[in-house]
Amino acid sequence: MKWWTSVGGVCLMVGLTGCGVQSSEQASANLEESLEQDRQLELAVQLIEHEDEGNHILSPFSIYLSLMMVANGTSGDSEQEIYKALQLESVDREEENRKIHDWLTYLSMDRDVEIGIANSIWAKEQVTFLEPYVTTIEDTFYGEVRELTGVKEINDWVKDKTSGKINRLFEDELSEEIVALLVNATYFYGNWQDPFTLLEGSNEKFTNLDGSKAVVEWMNRVDDFSYVEGEQYQAVRLPYADEETSMTIVLPGEGVFTDVLREIPNIMSSSDWSTKEVDVQIPTIELDNEYNLNDTLKHLGMETIFNYMENNMFEGSGSNYSIDDVIHRAIIEIDEKGTEAAAVTAVSVMETSASITPPVHFTADRPFYFLIEHEPTGATLFFGSYAEVN
Repeated sequence: MKWWTSVGGVCLMVGLTGCGVQSSEQASANLEESLEQDRQLELAVQLIEHEDEGNHILSPFSIYLSLMMVANGTSGDSEQEIYKALQLESVDREEENRKIHDWLTYLSMDRDVEIGIANSIWAKEQVTFLEPYVTTIEDTFYGEVRELTGVKEINDWVKDKTSGKINRLFEDELSEEIVALLVNATYFYGNWQDPFTLLEGSNEKFTNLDGSKAVVEWMNRVDDFSYVEGEQYQAVRLPYADEETSMTIVLPGEGVFTDVLREIPNIMSSSDWSTKEVDVQIPTIELDNEYNLNDTLKHLGMETIFNYMENNMFEGSGSNYSIDDVIHRAIIEIDEKGTEAAAVTAVSVMETSASITPPVHFTADRPFYFLIEHEPTGATLFFGSYAEVN
């Protein structure tokens, strides 16, 4: 018997053998043991690097969770290829699963922003998930097991778990060879700690990556923010109402947009961050991107699993399986009140035979990168670039 509950905006499936109820103090204590250098940001940078320059939005955390659900259903070289792509060197599966469990438990706590994480695995009638695999998905990922009958049910599930922001993942029915799907949905809604002010009638324009100028709607706030700068960039961290979650905007200097991308992990971990009065002016943003991550993941080390996957996922040994596609879709809206963002990752498996000095000016009137992170877990919930006005 299973049922769904929503705690603090996070959808968790609770079974009769679930993790139980934890206090915020217990969850925080467990979390402290699980913190490590965040590799999700490095993954995001590499994924963006392999796409065309321009506007992007994706959820490294969603991609990470989906691929870890796959890793738990395979072994040997197939498993190690996934860890390589995720920058997890010599990872211990049980230890990583414990961290995932602790992260998801902590993210489920009530807070002043909404963070929704939902996981599910879907199988056609002719295949059956192994019981140990189901147990791992339910207990570690708080996941739901469902029958794969068609795309309508999947799209409805996605729409529900993203609060209607993403109303479909698949346009067409899946091919007959697809026997299973592993799906993560990640949702974020947060108001700024203090709202921005819309600058009505501003004549300032945004400079696109190609040098052309475009009219945008600007918003502005002058306040004390965490800030850092280098020879090629400025960066500012904008807190949301819960004071744990923030958006960091990294503004490269003119002509070094691509060069700064690789430096973002170092920028985020820099010891030079300090509190300064900053006059922040940024555009309102709406982005919607969809990706097939196959080629990028192959480049990152998942070389053979798209042809053959060692099976610890399904009952029976008479069939061979492989990953068919890794599909990712993400949407974000940023305005003067706050941010709403949603992402879905689906892996299809196929059967094969305060300052006294003047404020620092931070005007994002040229291409920039942005990311939303939950600081206690180190989870990079969303990462993107804004390079041209649509």
